[in-house]
Amino acid sequence: MMNLLLEEHLNQVSSPANLLINDKISAFRKYCKEHGCLRPYHHFAFGQSPYPPPPTVIKALKANVDKNSYLPTAGLPELREAVSSFYRHYFGLKFEKERVVISPGSKEIISICMSVLKGAVIIPTPGWVSYLPQAKIHSKQIITIPMKMADTFKLTPELLMLGLGQTKERQKILILNHPHNPTGAMY
Repeated sequence: MMNLLLEEHLNQVSSPANLLINDKISAFRKYCKEHGCLRPYHHFAFGQSPYPPPPTVIKALKANVDKNSYLPTAGLPELREAVSSFYRHYFGLKFEKERVVISPGSKEIISICMSVLKGAVIIPTPGWVSYLPQAKIHSKQIITIPMKMADTFKLTPELLMLGLGQTKERQKILILNHPHNPTGAMY
């Protein structure tokens, strides 16, 4: 077996908490299979629902099952246009569909952005468990900004300015999701 050599900085990256939780849940499932469990439980460590998709989603999937070719890298053009129209209609933000990128998930697109954009990564905390390891993998300077319960865990302009002042890098990458994960705060 060949040993692969990793970049040195990757030795400092630890597994996100949800992967550690998944390992514990796997062990618990094995235990339950062998000994039985007292009550049912659901696994939400990855944010995946144990419930079936809504009937409207199933209907849409069935109606589009024949569409099986690769999509453009930036995503389905009609969906990109719908996203652009949504933000224009509801928030008054005007940008063309060419400025919208659709990805298979947030972790993938955040990782891609970190790999191609220069700058420190600003992570409001508490934050989703994979952001910090991703920034470490990409050798980014990491700035965490503790949010406060008094502010309903929203990033305030004052807190953001304090965070921005922690780096001399001209460009910064702010990870700001809506609704906020894990607090649910809405902007």
